[in-house]
Amino acid sequence: MTENQGIYVAGGAHLSINGGAVAAGPHAAAYHQVAAAPAADALQQVDAVLALIHRHRAALPDADLAVQVALKIRAELTAATPNRDRVTAAMSRLTARVAGVAALATAATGLDQAVHALVG
Repeated sequence: MTENQGIYVAGGAHLSINGGAVAAGPHAAAYHQVAAAPAADALQQVDAVLALIHRHRAALPDADLAVQVALKIRAELTAATPNRDRVTAAMSRLTARVAGVAALATAATGLDQAVHALVG
């Protein structure tokens, strides 16, 4: 009989194994690389939105209010525990404020995706 140096799995019909990085056997190594931290990505997206608000200020009905909302989102994202409800509500307000400028609408969508990756 040979020595098992791998992974042996036995069981019923509903057996499943979930794992990120898995290694077995002598000198085996497993590495799991994670993409950029969700918080850092969301903060970069806020900065991009703020820059676009400043660039397209003349096309926005109330650019100052859009800046205030974006800064509230930034503040919430940098909190120890971001409040999902507050940041989601602020994202809705920001999206509505910048919807008339295509570049800003696109950036707000990217920010919204980054926010949801961070707070769910």
